[in-house]
Amino acid sequence: MNRFISSFVFVMVFCCQKDSFQNKLSETILGNWNIERGGNFIFEKKSFSATLGCNNLFGEIRITNEKINFYSIASTKIGCREELRQLEEQFVLLLENSTLSFKIEENEAELYNSKRDLIFKLYR
Repeated sequence: MNRFISSFVFVMVFCCQKDSFQNKLSETILGNWNIERGGNFIFEKKSFSATLGCNNLFGEIRITNEKINFYSIASTKIGCREELRQLEEQFVLLLENSTLSFKIEENEAELYNSKRDLIFKLYR
């Protein structure tokens, strides 16, 4: 009987913590995001990765309040269509050593530059 109660309590605590984690994930920039016009971002505590459809981009980030600082960005160097290669280069130039602010509502996020111009719309 004690084993049953202990198991039941463990399962209930684990399930509730998982739900709590999922609820908090929707309030944070961390995790997987799709970019509205194609591609995706994955934000972790101190790093990120992204793809626009050809190369993988990755680097370090610092998240404070509702701002993300990007630095030390690198990428794989797979041969891509010229149009996509140029888009990836612009993407890296936009992020490298920049700070973007973000706003999250439910499972959507918007990233803005220092002039408050919308740069990316993201969704989960």
